[in-house]
Amino acid sequence: MAAGLQGDDDDTPISFEFYEQIADGSSPVIVLLPILNGQKHLMRPFATYFAQHGYAAVIVDNLQRRSLLEDMIDPEPAIRRTIQRHRRVIDWVETRPDLDGSRIGVFGASLGGFNALFLSAFDSRVSAVVPALAGGSLAEVLVASNERRIIRAVDEVRNELSLDDAALLEYLQDKIQTDTLVVAEHIHPDRVLMVLAEDDEAVPYERQLELQEAMSEPEAITLPTGHTGAAVYLPYLRSKVLDFFDRKFSEPSDYGTAALPAGVCDEFEQDVEKIPLLDRTQSTVHNVVNGAAQYFDSFFGANKVSDRSNVSRGSISLRSQYDERDGFGHSVRLRARIALPALKERTKLVLGRGDADQMIDGSAYDYGDNLPGQSNDFEDEDWLIGLGFSRNPNSSDGWHFSVGIKINTPLEPYVRGGYRWNKTIGDAWLWQVRPVVFAQSQRGTGGSLTNIFDYAASPKWMFRSTSILQGEDEVEGLGWTQRFTAFQRLSDRVAMSYSLFGTGETEAEVPVQDYGLEIRWRRRISREWLFIELLTFASWPREDLTEIRERNLGVGIEFEMQFGDWPGRPQRR
Repeated sequence: MAAGLQGDDDDTPISFEFYEQIADGSSPVIVLLPILNGQKHLMRPFATYFAQHGYAAVIVDNLQRRSLLEDMIDPEPAIRRTIQRHRRVIDWVETRPDLDGSRIGVFGASLGGFNALFLSAFDSRVSAVVPALAGGSLAEVLVASNERRIIRAVDEVRNELSLDDAALLEYLQDKIQTDTLVVAEHIHPDRVLMVLAEDDEAVPYERQLELQEAMSEPEAITLPTGHTGAAVYLPYLRSKVLDFFDRKFSEPSDYGTAALPAGVCDEFEQDVEKIPLLDRTQSTVHNVVNGAAQYFDSFFGANKVSDRSNVSRGSISLRSQYDERDGFGHSVRLRARIALPALKERTKLVLGRGDADQMIDGSAYDYGDNLPGQSNDFEDEDWLIGLGFSRNPNSSDGWHFSVGIKINTPLEPYVRGGYRWNKTIGDAWLWQVRPVVFAQSQRGTGGSLTNIFDYAASPKWMFRSTSILQGEDEVEGLGWTQRFTAFQRLSDRVAMSYSLFGTGETEAEVPVQDYGLEIRWRRRISREWLFIELLTFASWPREDLTEIRERNLGVGIEFEMQFGDWPGRPQRR
């Protein structure tokens, strides 16, 4: 069965699979910690086997609050938060009268093996631990590993910080305070069974032996395989691990795995709160949106949502703008696309704050070029919530539909349908067409057609033409927007855009209502997911015949914080 809980001082939901014993009395418990990419199916044969032999089992989902790149640049908060979350699972075990909190075992492989060591060192309630395919020091394991995701992340860190291998190793050794070799000295070796692999290159065998020595030579099983090849010995390992837990739980003992002095765990929990405010803020936004999705999804079936899997991607932005015509304006905008597993992968919850009418009619192109900033009404910002369905969510082409409500007074329900069509032309051109039709209670029916041409001239320059036509019952003519933009990549962190734009309406008394030019400077700051954008523009607006068309100068600043999985960025796990 699936389960979840909230932590006392960590509001991030902790999700896990629970294998319950239906029997009189309380059952011993095995906590299982998965590998790097969170593949629980590798833990399930162990959990099932333990359950068949009288143990309750808990497979805890992985959580990576940031990208793997960010966690490696600043690894200590990730390590400590993970330990804290796993301790919360043991807190939950102690609340269950059917579970024996005095007989708790921990088993983990690869990343789960490292996490098992950390948990066992910092929680005296763990009675026995089996870390498989773990080693030390953690910094040396990361730099030497041949695991593809680790290699990619190490390369990104090396490029980001401009370090060679020796300097990167020194950097990680300095940053990682809670290291496997450090905690090894604080684990009772007689409560440990290690699983080693002689040909392992993901966690090099010499690093495994180094960890075994640091723990004063605990009991060990050595396999004649590499890292992934250890799976061949799964039936053998299940039997040996179960035998180890049986022996340790039957031995009288007044101590568990942790040999740390009393009070260290409490001090450790308080120290976790030193995680930077910026990271905690992003996590809080992510968790609020994520929690709402879990609550909504629970009405439609078993909720198996993990922290990563339901927020596909989203952003929140704070923006201030001044122009000669309208003065100062401020806005807070939120967009999020949220998968609903109980409703299958084709269905998503759509949440947003901003110009809800543009989101509904399709004149605001998702995560691409929106209308020029000075054409947006800062006061026309409403919340929108909807349920979207894509016929083929794994393809860039196909039909999509949504129903929802613009949260206004009175509420304005809507339905919306559209089609995505993309075609690459040669190696440098991409053509995108997005027709949309909608019906909204206050506006009637209407539709829009977005046509985009992208041309990648070089690695540093891309050119885009965006055309939008939009019509509805209450408007005689067609609204139109044309925008030509040149994007310039200055570095991995900095980019510029230069735009010419025009907007209007075919049957209006002034067909061309605004035109001008705009320059934007955008920079990634501090984190992979945090951006600052400065803009300046000159436009010549005129909405009716009584207005004189005059130059309108403006400037603006925007801070954008992204969360979830974004293209080109390592995924959260």
